[in-house]
Amino acid sequence: MIKSSREILRMRCLLQAGSLHKKLSFSIASVMTAVILGCSSTPSGNATNVTIKDSLWLINGKPVLKDSPAEGLLVNVRMVNAVFEDSGPLAKSHLPKDFDPDENTTRFIAQIQDYYAHGVRAFTISLQGGLPGYEGAVNSAFNRDGSLRRSYLDRVERVIHAADQEGVVIILSCFYQRQHSHEYSLDGKQTILNAVANVTQWIVNQKFTNVVLEISNEYAHGGYNKWKDGEWLKSVDGQVELIRHAKNLAPNLLVSTSGMGSGLSTEPLARAADFIVIHFNRTPLSLIPERVMHARSFGKPVVCNEDDKIGKLGAEAARVSIKSGAGWGFMHIEKNQTAPFEFDGVADDTLVYRMLARLTTPGESIDGIPAEQFSALITNPIDGDVFVPGNAISIRAVVTGIENTDGIEVRFFAEDKLIGKDTSAPWEITWENAPTGKYNVLAVVHGSKGEELLRSGMVDFEVTP
Repeated sequence: MIKSSREILRMRCLLQAGSLHKKLSFSIASVMTAVILGCSSTPSGNATNVTIKDSLWLINGKPVLKDSPAEGLLVNVRMVNAVFEDSGPLAKSHLPKDFDPDENTTRFIAQIQDYYAHGVRAFTISLQGGLPGYEGAVNSAFNRDGSLRRSYLDRVERVIHAADQEGVVIILSCFYQRQHSHEYSLDGKQTILNAVANVTQWIVNQKFTNVVLEISNEYAHGGYNKWKDGEWLKSVDGQVELIRHAKNLAPNLLVSTSGMGSGLSTEPLARAADFIVIHFNRTPLSLIPERVMHARSFGKPVVCNEDDKIGKLGAEAARVSIKSGAGWGFMHIEKNQTAPFEFDGVADDTLVYRMLARLTTPGESIDGIPAEQFSALITNPIDGDVFVPGNAISIRAVVTGIENTDGIEVRFFAEDKLIGKDTSAPWEITWENAPTGKYNVLAVVHGSKGEELLRSGMVDFEVTP
């Protein structure tokens, strides 16, 4: 007898939850009871209910990470490609031959417990993914008219259920700037509105209580210019309209949208949203406190759900963000977001996750955690900039926290190719006659012996006629 897709999903959930809990000492009967309840779509079966009160995040009515330095803050990791697929022509040349979207999701789910054990209480999952290390991936949960693709949602639903069982929130992001110009591209304003309505209704129908909604990733990104009605989509008014559209359909659903890597907040969006989402990719450590203070001035919870700083720099960003009163979101581009995607729990970045564990431990004092003040960031150009062929492009970086810069060299790379270097501050090069194309540029700081000290986050721009 052929089972329905819902029955198959529940069977998968049973198997996954059993695997995730195999180390616990419950009786088989207790485990099976918990699993069956956890995979139910009824409200009584949900293990994790996320709400907001007095600018604090609550899970099941209690402040998240209670009695720790991160009490009431949503410590999170960006795992947008945990549900990734590429149905386009470039998949064969950029993905492993044996890449399987369902297996990719399964590998992520298997590590949720480890991330949780180190303080993570939310994951950002995207219905259009993130940059997988190459341009042109066809990766979308939407059809062209804004309707939802069941095969994609099955993976998302598996993650939501698994996270629910572990006490983890899902920040579900709808739109990603690079998903344009293919068969699943949304066809203008009405279909974008349809997409938001369909996602909202799906969340309501499935009775998910551990899901909050992010309308767009970096809503002002230049990549949205390539969308039909992209000017409206990337505008503040457009985002406010979409937030209100979702709230009208589901008043109890928590809804927001995310800003750019500068960490800046926009007042109309902050007023319309239930919580404020900022990114710190291009935000120096020294500016994080003032960015958080400004965002908190609107009286709502503040969540950074994207920061690509790693190692000691990432650990310090987490410490500064949480001390300032904002949840911090780790984005490990090379491990979690670039194909082939790797999900190894704390082994993704032991320095970052050890810091998160300390920041989320009850009784720990944040003042007792030593600070590391250094960073390397590209300040010009900015994400989404467009240049005309033949124009010289000025690329500048700011390096902080290194007292003695004698012998320091900053090397600039575009698509992993060295395009210039500078040996004294201000760290700047001029890229002459850059060929037409899309570029991801980063700055790498090297010490006097040639050793790599710091890497900036990547900035993407385009040279086009």
